[in-house]
Amino acid sequence: MPAAVLPRPRTTGWRFLLVFALATASVPAAAQSMACGTYKDSSGNTTLTIESEGHGFLSGPYQATEDLRMVRQEDVLGTGNLSTGRLENWYFSNDDRTVSTPYREFTRESAAACKTMPEPIEGGCVMNTSECLEALPEAEPLQLHAWCAEGVGAACMQLLETYQQQAKDAAPNVDEPPMPEICKEASPSFNAEGCMAVAEKVASEMMGKAVLGLQHSVDAPLPPAQLDELDALCRVQHGETFCADAAETLWSNGRLQQARDALQRSCAQRADAPACAPAEDLAVLASAAAPALAPVPASTLPCGSFEAERSVLSQIRFLAGGVVQAGGREQPLRASLRDGRIHIHRELGSDFVLQLLQNGNLVGIDGGNHFAYYERKPAAGGERCTP
Repeated sequence: MPAAVLPRPRTTGWRFLLVFALATASVPAAAQSMACGTYKDSSGNTTLTIESEGHGFLSGPYQATEDLRMVRQEDVLGTGNLSTGRLENWYFSNDDRTVSTPYREFTRESAAACKTMPEPIEGGCVMNTSECLEALPEAEPLQLHAWCAEGVGAACMQLLETYQQQAKDAAPNVDEPPMPEICKEASPSFNAEGCMAVAEKVASEMMGKAVLGLQHSVDAPLPPAQLDELDALCRVQHGETFCADAAETLWSNGRLQQARDALQRSCAQRADAPACAPAEDLAVLASAAAPALAPVPASTLPCGSFEAERSVLSQIRFLAGGVVQAGGREQPLRASLRDGRIHIHRELGSDFVLQLLQNGNLVGIDGGNHFAYYERKPAAGGERCTP
């Protein structure tokens, strides 16, 4: 079967592209040979490596490596990005010294002999790249799992997003706050102008949360089987982006040790990966006893001081009656228990959510405080408080 067929139309959002069908690893004899080697963009930060007749990748110090499926016909380079799911046509020019994409231009830095690309799995995503990437948004989890295990990062990400959306759809709706008496026409307290003032205040708070990024609630929990599946796929696939996102999901679902391991696998792909900072912080716990990352349900609010090396709230002090003093904040906050976790409330934005550990320390679970590890500090002068 030939690797390239006549261009066919494809619609992606508001754009209209002509993309080659990427079918097999072989190239017909009549096709122009691939210009293998390394190409740099004008900023010098991104490298395009064309490794074989059918494979290449984008890499750089500030981005996760992206795997590319390629096929060439004359000066047109059909690409399927296995990491992002994007299908595009790029173009050779200047005697193959230049590769132009819709976003930037690459100039050849060094030519190289093309390597032999391993035979793709029969009927897999790599063998049928165009059809596979176009089908990702509607594909069933079983199919996405197979493509992810094949090494297609975009399928891994789609599987994770599918599970998260399913959990969100299945979660009970949060009840809206009751209508204030001032807004009820039948109430003696009804006042149209006062009701409008209340509505404006609520709207302002909602806008503030959105603009300031203060909504960091915990995602809906995933079933244990799905968490096991995501952890296993990260161990096989080792993708930087997928393992980092899987680590966040595992962490917020209480799979702390698995999340730490996923962070380390993400960091192993690139020294400057975002996962490396939290992975380094948590690596010191690897040799500690198991309780260092063993979550337990909290039955009472903690008491005393806790500190974290890297956190939105680096210092927390729990006092009597659920009062919390947080470093750098003048006004005290309030804490309460919910489903075995500690919620620290604030006037604007979602709660800070903490998980108690078997060794008495705490970790941040909410989206804005992922991977924070709070160590209990000795009480000063026999400090006591009633939770």
